[in-house]
Amino acid sequence: MAISSMVVAAPGVSFFTPAQDPPAGTAVVLRSDGKQIPSLFQPITIRGVTFQNRIFLAAQRAVKAGFDVVEVHGAHGYLLCGFLSPTSNTRTDEYGGSFENRIRFPLEVVDAVRSAIPESMPLFFRISGSECLEKSLPDVPSWRSEDTVRFAPILAQHGVDLLDVSSGGNNIKQTFTAGPAYQAHLAHDVKKSNPGLLVSAVGRINDGHIAQGVLDRGQADVVFVGRLFTKNPGLVWSFPDDLGVTIKVANQVWGLGGLTRKRIIHQAV
Repeated sequence: MAISSMVVAAPGVSFFTPAQDPPAGTAVVLRSDGKQIPSLFQPITIRGVTFQNRIFLAAQRAVKAGFDVVEVHGAHGYLLCGFLSPTSNTRTDEYGGSFENRIRFPLEVVDAVRSAIPESMPLFFRISGSECLEKSLPDVPSWRSEDTVRFAPILAQHGVDLLDVSSGGNNIKQTFTAGPAYQAHLAHDVKKSNPGLLVSAVGRINDGHIAQGVLDRGQADVVFVGRLFTKNPGLVWSFPDDLGVTIKVANQVWGLGGLTRKRIIHQAV
């Protein structure tokens, strides 16, 4: 069964948060279009409409379009990640400073999305388990694994069904060593401390053996794979093939069978 999911965003707002234009912090230079950034630390609005309400509309559209899952993106230096991070969030109002203040806006977004989708519809939250600044900036406050562990049960209380744990932020000094399942330990930190919360691991999970290993070690409940599908659209067949598992292929996609070596049984029409 195929599950379709959508990452919601406010209309007209870019997913990207350039270093010269940090939305969560103090703008010390011009915007990328050369204009000054006005009204720092004012209520977060887009053309007079609160950002949270815009997210509400995006979630409603996802439901109307027939998606099975909605995921809020709070990782990788994007907007919500910018609020969570003490490195980038230098606000002095109720959205900056303490841990409780920095998680306020992401929780408002989660609440808005949760209220806009059916109770039975799963809500995922993607988060950077760490900004990866522990080695390069050890004495500078940053978002770390222990913060994610602390935030996880709060997200669950606000209706998040699965925490999608990745890593990285928007600081150029972040350091990490990419390798097979290199972010799974961050998911494991969350899982160990929050056994009742579904957790996923992502990042360089490139074959069935790596994926199965993450699950067998209890590092996560689910593994997510993204970009590898651009190389191999038949990846959902490759992983079972790696593990020696025979699967049945839906009639409408049988034509992709020649893209990879597979142990498949085409269902009779």
